[in-house]
Amino acid sequence: MPETKDLDLNIGLGDAIQRLIAVERRYSLQHTSTPQDLLDERDMIVAALNTFTVELGMYCNDVEGVPENVQVFEHAVITSCCRIRPTDTSRRTEKETPARSGFARVFDPILGIWTQKAKE
Repeated sequence: MPETKDLDLNIGLGDAIQRLIAVERRYSLQHTSTPQDLLDERDMIVAALNTFTVELGMYCNDVEGVPENVQVFEHAVITSCCRIRPTDTSRRTEKETPARSGFARVFDPILGIWTQKAKE
């Protein structure tokens, strides 16, 4: 039986989004059937990103038909009926700014994305 271990990783939200964009780009460039591993990776990244939520307040002129999910952005742009409004920030706590890491951002021309590389 193969050995298993639990991993607790700290992956930056931006890095996860960047990876999702790279996977989506590879997915869109497929001219034939899409490899299942791309679909599985996309689903895994989206599931990880969905562990975070965004508190968003919307002011909408037209209450009828306003979606109460991520489609609210598309609806707002098409109908011009919704605007983002400030939300109650009293529950938020101020977080310390993290120290600069020992990494530098480097553009990967093959993937067409920015990646992180250890500073020399």
